[in-house]
Amino acid sequence: PLIFDLISQSQLLAALQAGDLPSNVAATLSLFGGDPVVALQEMPMEMKQLIRQEMLPAELLTGMLLSAHLIIFWLSQDSNVTPPVCLASFAAAGIAGTKPIPTGLTSWKVAKGLYLVPILFAYSPLISGTWPERIEVFLWACMGLYALAGLLQWHLEARITPAAALALLVSAFLLMWTPLPIYYHALGAALLVGIVFLQHQNNQLVTAVAEPQTA
Repeated sequence: PLIFDLISQSQLLAALQAGDLPSNVAATLSLFGGDPVVALQEMPMEMKQLIRQEMLPAELLTGMLLSAHLIIFWLSQDSNVTPPVCLASFAAAGIAGTKPIPTGLTSWKVAKGLYLVPILFAYSPLISGTWPERIEVFLWACMGLYALAGLLQWHLEARITPAAALALLVSAFLLMWTPLPIYYHALGAALLVGIVFLQHQNNQLVTAVAEPQTA
C-alpha cells in the first residue's frame, strides 16, 4: 500500500493541479486551504483514497498497483546476485569455471543498475503506458543500463578512460531520464554508440599491431 500510495500521489497531484475538479473534491480541498500539495499531505488516507478513485481512471490505478507489485518482486531478485548466497552467480561460476565468491562480487557490482528499473516501473510509461511508449522506454533503458554497467565495471568493449567514463555517465542519464525529449535520448544513444565504435576500432588496431609480421 505504501509504494502504491507513493506512485499514485504524483499522478493525483498532477490531476488536482490541472483543475476541472468535481464539486465534492473541490469542497474537500477547501477544508485544507485549497492547496493540493498541502491537502494531500494533511488529509487522512481514507479521504485520499476516495479522491484518488474519483480523479484517476480505473485502468491507470490498476497499472500503478501492478507497478507496486513488480517493484517488490524486482528488488527481491537482488538476492540472486548478492554474496554470500547468490544462486544465479554461483551457477554462472560453475558454468564458467571461475571462483564462486569473486564471481558473486563481480555480478553484484555490475547488477547495481537493476535498482533503476523500479524507478522506471513507478515513474515512466513502462507498465501503464501504451505499447509504443513501453517499447520506447524499454529500448532507451536497455542502452542506458548497458552504459551504466560499463561505467560500474570500468570496462565496455575495452577498459574505459576517465573521459569515456564521464561520457558514459552522461549517456546513461540522458537515456534513462524518461521525461526528457526524444532528441536528448538520441544524443545519449549517439554517445554510447560512439564510445563502443571507438573502442572496437582501437581493439582492431591493437590486434593488428600484435600479430606477427609475415614476410
